[in-house]
Amino acid sequence: MHKKPSNYEELKQHIQVRKFAQDKQIDGARSYYCGRGSKPGFIDGHIGNPFLMGRHGDRITVCLNFMNLLKGNFKAIPIFEIWHLEYLRSKALTAMRIIKMDAIAHPTEPIHLYCHCKPLKCHCDFIKDEIIRKLAGVWKIDTLTPKP
Repeated sequence: MHKKPSNYEELKQHIQVRKFAQDKQIDGARSYYCGRGSKPGFIDGHIGNPFLMGRHGDRITVCLNFMNLLKGNFKAIPIFEIWHLEYLRSKALTAMRIIKMDAIAHPTEPIHLYCHCKPLKCHCDFIKDEIIRKLAGVWKIDTLTPKP
């Protein structure tokens, strides 16, 4: 039985990024597929990284491009026109709002974000961080780590 997170450490554990596998059993969590396209049995996150490894850079570059996309820092992403970046950002932020609202509606159920990249660095790491930041505000959870 899960409970609603009451502190920052619990919140970080409440939302996890996991490696997608076709035969993986979905364990009762709110499971979102965050790759490109959709997968049966998962809630479609509609939040695949539009930046492709190889075509748009290495793993770090495409992850940073995704982070810059979320932050609206379009000057750091010279590979698309501004109108296209605005569309992609709007789509990603809408998907993240849906995940956040789902977490609020089901506070005792963990959120799992699935992507093929894990355990390597992945755009889902930025999605997780942003959702944690927003939920911490909604649930009045202090995100400052106490100093020893």
